Amino acid sequence: MLRLLSVAFALIAFGSATAQADGTRYRDPEGRFNLTVPTGWLAEKPVEPKIALLMASPRVAEIGGICIVMVTPVPDTKSATQAELDATFSEIFTREFWTAAYQASGLKEVTIESTGAKDQSGHKVYFVVASATVEGEKGSLKAKSKQVLHAIPGSFQFVNCTAKFESYAQLETEFESIFDSYDAKKGDFIVRAPQNAPSVLALYSGPRFDGITRVVSQDTPNLPMLGWTGATASVAVQGYGQWEVCDGLNYAGNCRLFLAATQGERGMRIGSVRRYIDARDPRGAASLVSATAGEAVKTSSERIAR
Repeated sequence: MLRLLSVAFALIAFGSATAQADGTRYRDPEGRFNLTVPTGWLAEKPVEPKIALLMASPRVAEIGGICIVMVTPVPDTKSATQAELDATFSEIFTREFWTAAYQASGLKEVTIESTGAKDQSGHKVYFVVASATVEGEKGSLKAKSKQVLHAIPGSFQFVNCTAKFESYAQLETEFESIFDSYDAKKGDFIVRAPQNAPSVLALYSGPRFDGITRVVSQDTPNLPMLGWTGATASVAVQGYGQWEVCDGLNYAGNCRLFLAATQGERGMRIGSVRRYIDARDPRGAASLVSATAGEAVKTSSERIAR
């Protein structure tokens, strides 16, 4: 077993700290979640702090089969009820939202196959199934993944499972067993969690988060003075929070709030931008979901492409 463990995790080039036996109930040391590891799979807590758990199938080198769990504290939503979060996010996490989030992460040839939500353990869980192309050490690889988001008061918990595109069906049963067994926990760790870093606003001249780019990290009443005078075709909020974007100087004229990655804003002229803060409004957390969701699927896909 130890030899198998070493070989499998060497194949995906990922350092790790502790091992968990397969086919058993894994309990997060910090009390944030638990789940059942499929029989034959390997599961370890990586040294990489952003990943709470990494699991690999016995055939990871052949067909893929990597699942990761990422937990992001969101203290501003801790005072909200689960019903409030469910009502709010059910309107936000649409196919358009996930498309923009994945494309903003740098993934290529993104195809969103399906999205939706279901009730699980007393709260809504949101899912997206998508395929994309990633660049690895051996060239381009088309991967397919399913990502499930648990949005509970105080945290977002992401479970992402990825395989080579042509092999996804062979692993789907095991993937679904992980998703179905996942139990997101509320805990005091949320109270102790640090506030998320302020977000930044990325402006792109291209419609698919490409072309000339300008990143704004502070309130800017006169954006043209910074040299951004052309049309903006897509926008991405990176990190927690919302941004107000106005076509006039000094936050005047027509203004819009951006929660996360938004594409297709072709021809938009921007005169001023500033952070919009309303801790009572959980919609501001959508930008954090966008950034983390894209990071999760990109991370697991790149592991397979190695």
